[in-house]
Amino acid sequence: MKAPPPPGSHRGGIDIRSALLPPPGLYGGAFALAAEAYNFVDGKGNTIPALETMHLFKEVGAPFLFNVPKGKVLGGSVGIGALVPFGNSCGHLFIGENNECMVTLGDPYVEFDWSRSWAKPRPSKVRGAYPIM
Repeated sequence: MKAPPPPGSHRGGIDIRSALLPPPGLYGGAFALAAEAYNFVDGKGNTIPALETMHLFKEVGAPFLFNVPKGKVLGGSVGIGALVPFGNSCGHLFIGENNECMVTLGDPYVEFDWSRSWAKPRPSKVRGAYPIM
């Protein structure tokens, strides 16, 4: 009888399937977020007088594409992803300043991924689901 692994150890990858790439294909989408700040306080929670009318607002979005080609490299899947963020920043810091807004295009981001699992796949109990690794 084989003993179970000791506590704190693992079988397979330590990222628990987070690095597995999806099946081959082209994937796309977009994400968006917004953030607002309207009060700066000191270490005791009191509003800083020079910043009492401060108001900042930012909106960011980014379309993305991710491609997983058919075929394997060293027994694993490869993926290539790219996104280009854009956004709008508005606001002012100090009393008496006017709100200023700036629409910007962010730095493009490109990612190359390689993923390989040494686990033995087993069928899922859910009909039509991908195998469990």
